[in-house]
Amino acid sequence: MTSPSNITFRKIRRSSSFHSLSNSSLYDTTNMSLPNTSMDESINIQNKDNYIEKLTTDLHSAYSEIDDLNVENTKLKLELEKCLKIIDIYKNDKCESTPIIKKKKSVTKKTISREPSFSPDNVCIQAECNQNLITDKGTKEQNLKDTLINTNRLDNNIEVFSNNKSTYYDNEQHIKTTKKNVVILGDQQCRGVRQILQNLLGNDYIVTAFWKSGARLSEILKFDNKYILELTKNDYVLIIGGTNEKWLIKQKIRFFLYDNITVLHQNINGLIGKSDLLSMSLNELKNEGFSIDVLCITEHNMVEGDINQLYIPNFNIAAVFSRSIRKGGSCIMVKNIHKFKTLYKLQKYSVQNIIECCGIELVSHDITLLCIYRPPRQDSTSMQTFFDVFDKVLSEITKNQRNKKIIIGGDFNIDTLIKTKNSLQFQGTLHSFGLKFAIKEPTRLVSSTCIDNIIHNVRGSKSNVIELALSDHTAQVLKCPVKKTCIISHWFTKKRDIHIDNLIKFKKTLKALSFVDVYTNNDPNEAFDVFYDTFKLFYDLCFPILKIKVPTEKKINWISKGLKICSKRKRKCLWEYRRNKTIENKNKFKTYSRRLKNIIKFTKKLKNDNYIQTSKNKCKATWNVINSNKSNVVKEPIEKNGIFPNKLKLSVIKPLFKKGDRENLDCYRPIALITIFAKIFEKFFVSQVGIEFRLENTRDVFDFQDNIFSKTC
Repeated sequence: MTSPSNITFRKIRRSSSFHSLSNSSLYDTTNMSLPNTSMDESINIQNKDNYIEKLTTDLHSAYSEIDDLNVENTKLKLELEKCLKIIDIYKNDKCESTPIIKKKKSVTKKTISREPSFSPDNVCIQAECNQNLITDKGTKEQNLKDTLINTNRLDNNIEVFSNNKSTYYDNEQHIKTTKKNVVILGDQQCRGVRQILQNLLGNDYIVTAFWKSGARLSEILKFDNKYILELTKNDYVLIIGGTNEKWLIKQKIRFFLYDNITVLHQNINGLIGKSDLLSMSLNELKNEGFSIDVLCITEHNMVEGDINQLYIPNFNIAAVFSRSIRKGGSCIMVKNIHKFKTLYKLQKYSVQNIIECCGIELVSHDITLLCIYRPPRQDSTSMQTFFDVFDKVLSEITKNQRNKKIIIGGDFNIDTLIKTKNSLQFQGTLHSFGLKFAIKEPTRLVSSTCIDNIIHNVRGSKSNVIELALSDHTAQVLKCPVKKTCIISHWFTKKRDIHIDNLIKFKKTLKALSFVDVYTNNDPNEAFDVFYDTFKLFYDLCFPILKIKVPTEKKINWISKGLKICSKRKRKCLWEYRRNKTIENKNKFKTYSRRLKNIIKFTKKLKNDNYIQTSKNKCKATWNVINSNKSNVVKEPIEKNGIFPNKLKLSVIKPLFKKGDRENLDCYRPIALITIFAKIFEKFFVSQVGIEFRLENTRDVFDFQDNIFSKTC
């Protein structure tokens, strides 16, 4: 059988235009018969593909033009805002100017030199003076432009504008005027303050402003311009600053005024076992208006190894004297908002079983605090030794400053309510140093004696006796007035919310992004900018910045209303026992005290277990619990006459080639290799020496101190 002549058989090749449709059943790539018009159709399809590509390129170019127009639009908006600001300044200046006089007077402009305390390389100073410009409209616009240019110019000179009533002198003299001067010194925050202050004060004052962008308080206070130095007592200087300090950059701090110091003394007879009860009692006193600042504890019954187990919330262990056995002793604890200095020199006067003392000095208030415990020994030898050592301690404290403020809290075991030989000698010793007793009522109600007391020489102090039911001794409280000082109450820090849910969200977001603009961009800088902006955008959205409040005083989370009620019931049982001393009431008080201790332990355990179990990172939560119950003990500084071991001074010297001729010894520099132990010792000594210098307020030594350089010598 022969085939017709008008039909041809051939095998169709795959065309590039059919790749996307290869899975379709409408197109078969097997052998088939097609008319001769197949070539025309492939040409038409190729033309359409070219047309589509052209349209896509046009679309991309249109998008780029739209982006350029948006950028131009934002620039125009910024320029418009600047122009509006200039117009507002011109209107305000026009309103403040004096009426126009027929006789036109030109604007006089003088330059006053100043001392280069602000370096000329990075100084941007705006000197503004309230002077009424009496000019026509044309000259006023030109002067306004000059003023705007001068505010943004780096210049060492200060330009002063004045009216015709002012008198001008050369650079070595200042402007003479009968009006009072108000000078503003500050950083970038004092922009615009001069004009506001001038409007408030009126024409009786001339307000001048000197400001430097990015200046710290130390730079502002060192500004010694001749114009400022020649001010009179009737003039005023206003300082605005603090925003550029290192400790205020990342956190906003809140202050409150502190005008009194409250000292509490308590003979506790075992501090570690009653630390929780003491913490709860301090919290109750704070709610009642007695915020304790210093704790003087006698008979704490601790040895040196037990101090690390002691933890009182919001208090630091400032000074401790401990025996070799678990009896007696004295210690001082200070609230963490106060700066103090431990008086280690007083430890050499302490004698076990006779006088056990420790002391500190409150640096901010210049008050010396002592805590003394004298065991109940009434023999004449021990009493005479006590008075001799006590006299030496007071002489050591007051040898440099006779009128120094002194507060002594302690258990002296000398009844001051009755006149005996010991009490009279004790009182005479105190009077010789200008000291007196604060408490004149029984402090040990079992024996109706006043053997615990607070001694002081601070005028205007108020004392009180409080029952905390911690031992058979009552607590004594002394409230001393001090100069008003600013104390940090809390501050705010910024922290990103790095949470597991946010991490999952961020990963999903990154997977959904294509970064096509990054791959298609041929410029590496532009490609990275696009990548960084996109990454930063979604990073900020997924991990927002939170504002966290950090208080200086931590709240005790385990104190509940039930525990407060139990504490009041315990004190009630104690009063019932003191009114009616029977065996039944005594056993009732002891049983309730033991039960309260167990309840406090159980409550703390439940709180910590709940915190660990509910947290997602249990290991971190466990360490937080451990660190929150650590003892805050101040480390003792090293001795001033300490010896550095000789073996740690040895080092291996090796020559290191710098440049030049290798056979020339001058082309080498030596390097010293020391042992790891020597490096550890050096870091430890540097840290301790720095602490000692800060405590002594030493400014003559410029080594081992932060922010002190050879330029400031």
